[in-house]
Amino acid sequence: MSDNQTRAILSEMLRYNTGTALCDSGGTPQYDAQGNYIGSHEGYGRAYERNQRRAFEAEDAVTYRVNKYGFEITRSVYHYLVNRLRFHEEWDRFYKWWLAAETALATEDRDELEEQSVKLIELGFSLYNEPRWDNGERAKDRTDTHYMEDMEDFAAWLIAEGFEVGFGAYGETSFDTLKGRWRRVAEDTINRSVINTYNGECNLDQTLQYLVLTIKEVPDVYVENFGLECDTLVLMQIHNGADVRGGYTPPRIFSEVEEAFGYDVADANVSCLNDHRWHTDDNYHWYYDGPLNEAGDLDHSRDAWVDVADLPDELKEEMNEYFGTHPCEDVPDEQAELFPVAPYMTDNPKVISVVDYLVHVKEVVAFDSDKNILYCPICGEPLEVMQW
Repeated sequence: MSDNQTRAILSEMLRYNTGTALCDSGGTPQYDAQGNYIGSHEGYGRAYERNQRRAFEAEDAVTYRVNKYGFEITRSVYHYLVNRLRFHEEWDRFYKWWLAAETALATEDRDELEEQSVKLIELGFSLYNEPRWDNGERAKDRTDTHYMEDMEDFAAWLIAEGFEVGFGAYGETSFDTLKGRWRRVAEDTINRSVINTYNGECNLDQTLQYLVLTIKEVPDVYVENFGLECDTLVLMQIHNGADVRGGYTPPRIFSEVEEAFGYDVADANVSCLNDHRWHTDDNYHWYYDGPLNEAGDLDHSRDAWVDVADLPDELKEEMNEYFGTHPCEDVPDEQAELFPVAPYMTDNPKVISVVDYLVHVKEVVAFDSDKNILYCPICGEPLEVMQW
């Protein structure tokens, strides 16, 4: 599918109204005279409320905010997804067909199936010969099920129907046809394969919930009647509500542009004009990956830094307060040893973390939160967040 269709689908998902829950913390949205969202009364607001008039394409892919506690990097979930996924129209349409077929069979509304031009009986889909499962359970009315349950059951149904499906970042856990056993597969394997980015380190500006399926083989009947092909699919929801326990969009199906979707949701890179670069994969620990000298070491120029002895007492107190909240024992020795002792440190014997090292003294300003600027600890040039 085209990039433009992917962008349109993602914009639609980000603005999708996921409603409100009785006890959620979203509050009551407030709007200005032009209808622009300006906040929430007695609550934190909901993502879909904030997103209605956002120009996603024009926004920066990565931003950072500096304060006396360090800096925080935030990545646009829109740009992140546009760069990594493509909307898969055929599989998305098939998924919607499956939802409709389940509901029609559960309610015995076969006329509805014919109205949708779904030749279910003529195709002779094996699982729709009652009883459906080995425990005699019937098809589900998908208007009453949760979206995540739909994703899990769809994946399990594919396996039982004869698709070869792999789970995991590279499809490494694979199942062939398991007719009559798909409910157990759903409980034992697929449920553990659904990823929610809220449950780990993540710097995206909204939470994602998704299931990655590697389709390794498609039965001929589905190739002939639906045009399905083997691919790595991402069944994805975006959290548009207030509290993370609810407020997710209906799943849409995408294919991967790059391998192992979701592995880098906590990644970030910063660099200066002199190509001094740092990388993180957890938002806390930063590692230097820029140029080294012939000896394999960093070349440090301290000319840009003010000697700690010359700093005002007020600034020293501010820095010590900051360092006091970041104990040395929380940082692995091998990481601290990558960097020399920062010239402004007063009470600590070694670099506490690379994050601390990037919040430094330049022109007697340790935390330039007013200008929202970080300075390179090697050469003193401003650091920028790398866009990717």
